[in-house]
Amino acid sequence: MENIINLDGVSTSIKNKLILDDISFSIKKGEIVSIIGSNGSGKSTLINVLSTVLGYTGYIDIAGYYLTKENLNIIREKVSVVFDDINNVSVTGSVSDEIAVGLNNLGIEEFSISKRVVDIAKEFRIFNILNSSVSNVSNSDKVKVFLAAALISNPDVIFIDDCLHQLSVRDKNLVFDILKKYNRINKLTIVMVTHNMDDTLFSNRIIVLEKGKMILDGTPRKVFRNKEQLSNCGIELPFLVDLSLKLMDKGVVDHIYSDMGKLVDDIWK
Repeated sequence: MENIINLDGVSTSIKNKLILDDISFSIKKGEIVSIIGSNGSGKSTLINVLSTVLGYTGYIDIAGYYLTKENLNIIREKVSVVFDDINNVSVTGSVSDEIAVGLNNLGIEEFSISKRVVDIAKEFRIFNILNSSVSNVSNSDKVKVFLAAALISNPDVIFIDDCLHQLSVRDKNLVFDILKKYNRINKLTIVMVTHNMDDTLFSNRIIVLEKGKMILDGTPRKVFRNKEQLSNCGIELPFLVDLSLKLMDKGVVDHIYSDMGKLVDDIWK
């Protein structure tokens, strides 16, 4: 599978403070990547750079286009982003209007837009609040609204900046199922920042940042093996992940579990 994102020697500073320091990696089309790290490690800054909000030095290309001012519009057509501070995002009014914003900007016919809004609202189980003001719905519903707005244009890449913790348990399961479907059917590339280590099990790759540098990169199994290094960065493994790794070492199980019930069932088979 070809690379859809390439970074080489990427750095950026804010108020003369170096936030990202010589970051280099590539992401293949269809990968699901979690970016983790302690507070101030540069995670959200990296998302802001990749989503064209912040400038940088070095080299970045996304979906085959060098990330420059001249290519911003075409890259923004291929990339969607959901930021972390959902309560401070400028919205158009109703849930329906917010979901449709991206399609309106693409000049799609109103009838087609309405149908696609209804379809994706049903998928995210927010059809009943389409006429509600975004500011009046729950935080969990707001996250689903912004995710629906990000996915309705069928982007090549979605960046999700640490907002999934605001989902209810039921909604988070629904959202992960939807993201997996778009990934499977459309080869959607998903890059998400998270503080929740359980959420990283949704991904097939983890990148760890610390003080603006990339210090680990690999599968969850490979990255989680570096328990002491992660702990030094303020990142603790979830109990179930730690238990899974110990059982894997003894040959009892062959993968990391995110559900205790499934782990117990498999052990007793």
